[in-house]
Amino acid sequence: RSCGKKRVHTASAFTSATCTSYYGMSTDFCESENKQSNLQEKESYFLRERQVIDYNEGRKSKRICLDKTEADSHHVLKDIDINIDGTSFSEKYNQMKDELKWKLQCTGRVVEDVLYESISNFTSEHLIHSFTIDVEDPIIKGMFFPAELEEMDSTNVKEDPELSTEFYKHLAKYYDKTSTGEIREIIKEADFGSSSFEIETLTYSVYSLIRQYERIPSAFSLEHQEAWYNVNVWGPIIDRTYDDIANVDVIRGESSSIASSERKNQNRTLDIRKEMGRRGDAIIRKCSSGVKLEFGGSEAGKHYEGQNSTKWLRESGIKLPKMMRDMFVSLCNNTNWDMEKMNKMETIGYIHGGSVLMIMTLDLPAGYITRITKSELYYIPEDIGSFSEAIKLIAAMRVVRTMRLLHCNEKDDDVVNFLKNASSLKKRYRTNNQTNKIRKILPSTEMTPKKR
Repeated sequence: RSCGKKRVHTASAFTSATCTSYYGMSTDFCESENKQSNLQEKESYFLRERQVIDYNEGRKSKRICLDKTEADSHHVLKDIDINIDGTSFSEKYNQMKDELKWKLQCTGRVVEDVLYESISNFTSEHLIHSFTIDVEDPIIKGMFFPAELEEMDSTNVKEDPELSTEFYKHLAKYYDKTSTGEIREIIKEADFGSSSFEIETLTYSVYSLIRQYERIPSAFSLEHQEAWYNVNVWGPIIDRTYDDIANVDVIRGESSSIASSERKNQNRTLDIRKEMGRRGDAIIRKCSSGVKLEFGGSEAGKHYEGQNSTKWLRESGIKLPKMMRDMFVSLCNNTNWDMEKMNKMETIGYIHGGSVLMIMTLDLPAGYITRITKSELYYIPEDIGSFSEAIKLIAAMRVVRTMRLLHCNEKDDDVVNFLKNASSLKKRYRTNNQTNKIRKILPSTEMTPKKR
């Protein structure tokens, strides 16, 4: 009651008076309780203050990010350490034999020499550092005459494998069909019991796409993550292409390339930590009796932002071609650098962003030069009315000829020589004088510069 006549301005005084009047408790006890309460409040305040997180810490401003997006390819390349190992590039060039280099018939110029002289002062990484060319590359076009580019593009071109007439007849049934009902009728007519692997795979790919078109709305009109395309589109179309080849598997999910790891660790000693191979979104690998060989890979993205986007340029211009070259060099080593086989082999790569696909092949046209060849763009249309575009994409899928080459039977002389060499316990250092076959060892792929 006495407190009612006098205004109390502090919480502690109010609490002390209240405790004395109503509960018969001493003022000292209440004050000690108030001090403890205030101390707890201060401690909880400091705890909350320590938990504050600055989510913008270390981030660049929005303006910088926009400038980064609008930068051209020259500025994008500056994000990578520009200190290319010129010594390594020169050493590889100096080890080449002049008689095995690629001399162009139209002008007499040597491709390896032109590349070395033109790119010696380059400050950014390019496929030329790995002695790999793409005749559609603007930098390559600036180094050679049109006649030379045409010769480089047409030398030792691999012929596409012939598919059966039955396959093309069955494929034509789906062409110009504009409804899922029409396509389902064709699928029902397919006789899987007597069909070849090609027709069975074609039917499975078409059926997988039709299921997505029948969703409401169509699944291809919606945005999806990268994994969705791998499971529902590229798995049925690309991965199933290799099901008829023994011991071959398409490994998805950021798998590390064994061939790339071999190149990175070729000079490794016990005291040096082993480096991982280049990661890809898919690796085409064969494993037989513990021996693993790789024939191709894939890079994927959830969106297609154009062929000039940074991601597309980097993956189709540097990342995947270098991994394909590592695989090619590993396969060449597996043939003991037999030029006859090396000139017939190739590795394959798939670049897909969203529902858009580009196929790349890497082969050895001549000399020490490996060549990247890129296909046109294929795509899965959003509307079933343009399903013919999907049929073109499915028809473009084919088995890599490298695998067929490795499955062919060895000649009798090769088998005899192999058994003779296998009977020796001593390590042999083969030279060109020890065999009638000419052997050409390709230089390894250039090491990727470390980021700043």
